[in-house]
Amino acid sequence: MDEVKILARQAPWSDRIELLVTMTNEQGRWCGRQIEFTTYAPGVIPYPTITLTKQEAQILIDQLWDCGLRPSEGSGSAGQLAAVQRHLEDMRTLVFEKRTGGQP
Repeated sequence: MDEVKILARQAPWSDRIELLVTMTNEQGRWCGRQIEFTTYAPGVIPYPTITLTKQEAQILIDQLWDCGLRPSEGSGSAGQLAAVQRHLEDMRTLVFEKRTGGQP
């Protein structure tokens, strides 16, 4: 089975992100070359340039995060949101105990 990886890193001398596409299978290790663009007729749905499993896509997202990229919209990651929610619940508990002296 083919294992595809898209590796991302911050280019050392510019603000660009470099991507390397690799594939490993029983025949060896491969790396992608630059993308070649071709024309297609209006109304034709082009074949995807690359497809990834969810695990492969997650690795790419994690590497882009490591390069300093963040979603441009939204309320942050689920992990960040969960941490904030736990903190708010802790604060509610503290305020409730202070107001009531710990009595329900």
